[in-house]
Amino acid sequence: MKKIMNMMISLVVILTLFVGIPTNSISADSGKIAQIQKNGKMVLGTSADYPPYEFHTTIDGKDVISGFDIEIAKLIADELGVELEIKDMEFSGLLAALQSGTIDIVIAGMQGTEERKKSVDFSIPYYKSVNRVMVRTEDAEKYQTISDLNGTTVGVQQGTVQETIAREIEGVKIRAIANLLNISQDLLNGNIDAMILEEAIGANLAKSNPKFSVQMGFVVPSVAEGGSVAVAKGNEDFLAKINQVLEPKIADGSILQLYVEAGELASSGEEISSEGGSFAFLSVYWPMILKGTGMTVFVAFLGVLFGSILGLFLSLLKLSKIKLLDLLATAYIEVVRGTPILIQIYIIFYGLPSLGFKLLPVVAGIIAITLNSGAYVSEIIRAGINAVDEGQLEAGQSLGMSYGISMREIILPQAIKNILPALGNEFITIIKESSIISIIGVMDIMYAANTIRGNTYQPFTPLIVAAAIYFVLTFSLSRVLAIVERKLNKDA
Repeated sequence: MKKIMNMMISLVVILTLFVGIPTNSISADSGKIAQIQKNGKMVLGTSADYPPYEFHTTIDGKDVISGFDIEIAKLIADELGVELEIKDMEFSGLLAALQSGTIDIVIAGMQGTEERKKSVDFSIPYYKSVNRVMVRTEDAEKYQTISDLNGTTVGVQQGTVQETIAREIEGVKIRAIANLLNISQDLLNGNIDAMILEEAIGANLAKSNPKFSVQMGFVVPSVAEGGSVAVAKGNEDFLAKINQVLEPKIADGSILQLYVEAGELASSGEEISSEGGSFAFLSVYWPMILKGTGMTVFVAFLGVLFGSILGLFLSLLKLSKIKLLDLLATAYIEVVRGTPILIQIYIIFYGLPSLGFKLLPVVAGIIAITLNSGAYVSEIIRAGINAVDEGQLEAGQSLGMSYGISMREIILPQAIKNILPALGNEFITIIKESSIISIIGVMDIMYAANTIRGNTYQPFTPLIVAAAIYFVLTFSLSRVLAIVERKLNKDA
């Protein structure tokens, strides 16, 4: 038991080192700028699946997040004299990350609606967006005005101004999805009748696929002035500095030039990725896919390793004769098993920073998977211990061994031998379930696949590649486990 406790303490120390030192919140006017300059970097939150505003591209063989909004962020970082750090995450989680202090600013084609202004502050608009309706080309004549959408199903990106606009159109059903490319695929498949999106995004989609038609004649209402930089409330000095950077650049046309250059870069990337067939993207994006595969295995391995240590600890608590320890372990297991891992990841990644702890996305993912896996592994270990003849424990104690020594020397070795196949299956399960960490910006297989989908406007083939990689990983591991299991049975 003492060794187990030491292992748990070591685990806590390791995770604490990953998490870092608690950061004290800085009051509104005590200097957000000073804090950023002290850190030597400004952390930008964005959702890099939205070309030409923010998107992944390959430059000199390296994956780089580029785009119009990224150039805006660079202007601000240069003015402050600091480096720019980019955190890519789902659009719907950006404001939560901003409010928790995980990031310093949000620039992601986000517009300052009245609802959003209740939570965060916005700079002056640096561009004026125009929203359009996109339909299937075969239905272009059918939908000419907003009133023609009455009785239809309209797709929008979740949490965007386009969703707000759609909800104000009378007689339409709304289908809000986090990923814009999934919405466009829904349109092609006939699951929705139209989608509302920014004109530049629609133009790129229509250019990539002639089955899309952007209805230029539509008059789509606006609910905001345009794209703005979002900062946490109470940072008036920082907001004033951002406006000071933007105003002259808007006036002299520099902002417009950045937009044009970003559009050209996005278009050139699309042409490269679409040559040579549906899987031609592999020649450009294979380093990203390889990196994502390594990250998936890394996260799954550490999740199962730490989860097994936690599971062993929990199983011993459940077998304890001290009722309180049993109740605490049972409560933990039931809560973790009774709540979705998605919610657990959100709480860890967005909730802990508000308590003063800033987590790297990969660390948040490992912690979430560890805590989740530990609850399931504990039941596996407990079943393995219970499968050992109870008389062996009694025999050990009759020889003068304490409960702890009997458990360590007699019971656990047999139990571990019995549960190794089940632990292997847990590893296989975690490899697949770890894909959930892509939502907080961890570069795993699923993150790489979604990035490629957004850059190449190919909604399906990158997923086939991702599925093939997951299959190879899990099938290979299952074969290894089968060999180990046969050997264990042979030696038994």
